[in-house]
Amino acid sequence: MVAWILIVSFLLHGLALLFIVLLYMRFVRLKEIEQTQSVMMKEMEEVISAHLMEMKEQNDEFIRKFEQMKQDKGNARKKQSPPPDIPVFDKLSIPSEQDFLEMMETETADNGNIPKPALKQEEQEVLSKWDGRKDMTPEQIKKMAISLQKKGLTIEEIAKHLHRGKTEIELLLIFNKNL
Repeated sequence: MVAWILIVSFLLHGLALLFIVLLYMRFVRLKEIEQTQSVMMKEMEEVISAHLMEMKEQNDEFIRKFEQMKQDKGNARKKQSPPPDIPVFDKLSIPSEQDFLEMMETETADNGNIPKPALKQEEQEVLSKWDGRKDMTPEQIKKMAISLQKKGLTIEEIAKHLHRGKTEIELLLIFNKNL
C-alpha cells in the first residue's frame, strides 16, 4: 500500500512539475511579447514624432512664406492707392463676412480692367471648346485648370468653372508645377 501511495505521489509531483514548467514557459513568452511590443511602441512614437516635427517645419515654412507674401502684397498696396470703393481694413478691425462679399464683388467688377496674360494656341482651343460640360477627360481638365490659372483665377473659381472639388484642382495644379 505504501508503494502505491509513493507511486501516486511521484506521479502527482511529476505532473505538478510539468505544469510549473509549462506555466514558466508561458510567462517567459509573455514577457518577450511585452518587450517586443514596448520596442514597437517606442519605434512608433519616434516615427510619429518625426512626422509631427516634419509637419511642424512645413507649417512654419508655409506661415513664413504666407507672411512674406502678405508683406510683399502690403508693400505693393502701399505703393498703389486703393480704389475708393474697396474697403481697407486695419489690423484692429476684424472684417465681417459681408465685408468680404463686398470686396469680392468689387474685385470681380474691377477685374475687367486688369489685362490678362496671353494664352497659348492650344489653351485657347481648349477654352473655346469648353461649354460647361462635366464629361471632360482628365487631360482636358488639366489644360483648362492651367489656362484658367494663367488667366488669374483663384483655385476656388477654377473649381467652380470646372465643376470639380477645390482640393482636386489644387493638387492638379501642384503636380503640374512639379513636372
